[in-house]
Amino acid sequence: MLLSNTAEGGGNGATVSLDNSGGNSGNAWDGVVIPANTTLAYSIVQAMHGTMSYHFTSSAAASNFLRWDSQITGSPLTLYTRVYCYFTGTVPTTSRFMQFNDSSATLICGVGINGSDQFVIRDTSTTIVGTSSTVAPANQWFRIELMVFSNATTGQATLNIYTTPDSTIPAETLTVTSQNLLGNPIAQAVFGNPTAVSGYDLYMDDIAVQDSGFVGPAITSTPISWTGNP
Repeated sequence: MLLSNTAEGGGNGATVSLDNSGGNSGNAWDGVVIPANTTLAYSIVQAMHGTMSYHFTSSAAASNFLRWDSQITGSPLTLYTRVYCYFTGTVPTTSRFMQFNDSSATLICGVGINGSDQFVIRDTSTTIVGTSSTVAPANQWFRIELMVFSNATTGQATLNIYTTPDSTIPAETLTVTSQNLLGNPIAQAVFGNPTAVSGYDLYMDDIAVQDSGFVGPAITSTPISWTGNP
């Protein structure tokens, strides 16, 4: 199973919907949540690859996010995700900007930012169980790759942080073991602002989920093989 979405299928400034989120973007979203005081639109202002990304904003404490659920098949206990992020201005102190849930939307594991702008891993009770040394960049693209094994006593999560977004060498790898990561199959992958943070200004691009290992960068450089003088 591989799900991926590049945000290339919409029109600049168009509000994201279930109907316009597939096509050239890839796998359409199963859920798009945009309540009052939030926006979620295609934008050409920032793009990691291609011409567009998803732009999340909030002017009050309300959640707006994208979600895959019905397309996550096989009831996996282990799942991997990749997402490119760009926070405009000050990186918000938030509980989570990416998370895995079970079928009842109960949190299994999530990734967020703490008060010192470090990356944190949160368990099913939202307790911080791992904190990075790396500070989340503002006004700069970065990539995270997350592996989660859902188990109530031996749950494990590994977070690879790439401050050079298309690098194959992480700036830091943060691993936590023997954690309470619920134990139910992973049924939802959620991206954006699921924890109702006000003052959000986040772009996301090239989002992917799979069950067969870390996804890797969306674009990698290929060495040029010279066959003669230029």
